Amino acid sequence: MSTITLSQDLAEMHCTGHAKKDNQGILLAGYSPNAPKGTAGAAWWPLPLIINRDFEIQIRFSLAHPGGLVDHTGVPGGEGLALTFQNYGPSYVGSPGSQLGYGKFRPFGMPEAYAIPAPELVALEIDTFVNNEMCMPGTGTEDIGFVGKHMAIQYQSPHAYSLLAEEDLPHLGKEMQMGASSEEHTLRIYYRASDGLMVCWMDEDSINARKMSHRFQQRNLNALVGREQGCCYVGVTASTGRAWQDHRLLDFNVRGITKVHNPKNNLT
Repeated sequence: MSTITLSQDLAEMHCTGHAKKDNQGILLAGYSPNAPKGTAGAAWWPLPLIINRDFEIQIRFSLAHPGGLVDHTGVPGGEGLALTFQNYGPSYVGSPGSQLGYGKFRPFGMPEAYAIPAPELVALEIDTFVNNEMCMPGTGTEDIGFVGKHMAIQYQSPHAYSLLAEEDLPHLGKEMQMGASSEEHTLRIYYRASDGLMVCWMDEDSINARKMSHRFQQRNLNALVGREQGCCYVGVTASTGRAWQDHRLLDFNVRGITKVHNPKNNLT
C-alpha cells in the first residue's frame, strides 16, 4: 500500500460511459444528439481507496449549457452528478436521467431493460433538477412532493427510500439563470472510520456554503461497499436525460491510502 496526498491531474482517471477527457478536464455527461434519452458517464480513481481508515476527498466541477426539458420551477438543465463509492470496478457506470450515472448498472450501450440494482454503492449526489418524487417504501406509492436541488448521501440508488442525509442547494444554477455561461462549485467530503462519520461541504468558504453529515453506525462504509475487504473504488458519475447540461470534472483531490493491487470484483 502507498500513502498519497494528491492534487490529481485527471489524466490518470479511468473514464467510462459517455465521459471523455478534454483540455478543460473531464466532460462526464452533456447533450448528445445520439443519445436522446440522456447520457451517463463516470471517471474513477484507478486504485482502490482504503475505507477502514480516515480519508478526505475534494472535487471541483462546473455546470454549463443547460437545455431541454424544464423542471418544476421552469428552469432548464439536469440531471446531476455524484461522488460515488462502489466495489464493481473502474468500468462501472449507471443509467442516465434521474439515476445520475450511478444507479441501476447496465453494460454500456445496452438498453435500460438490462439494468440491474447496485446494492454495494454509496453516493454523495448533487441533483440539479427539481422534480416530483415518488417513494415506494414497501407496497404502494407515496407522492412526497417536490424535491428541490440538493446534495444527499444515498445508499444503493438515488430514490427517496435510499436517502441517508439531505441538504437543499437553492443557489445551484443561479449564476446561469442570471446569464453566466457556466458556474463552478466545490464539494468536500471527510470520513472518520472509527465511528463511521461522514461530513460533506458544498461551496465551502462562500456565502452559499452548505454542510451535511451522517453517521453510518453499525453498518459503516466498509460493510456497505467494501465487502469487508477495507477498500472500494471512488470517482465521480454524472448524467443527463431529457434535461441536460455539461457536467465537467475540473479537479479531483484525495487524501488517504490506496491499495496497490485491485480487489476481486465482477466488472474487471
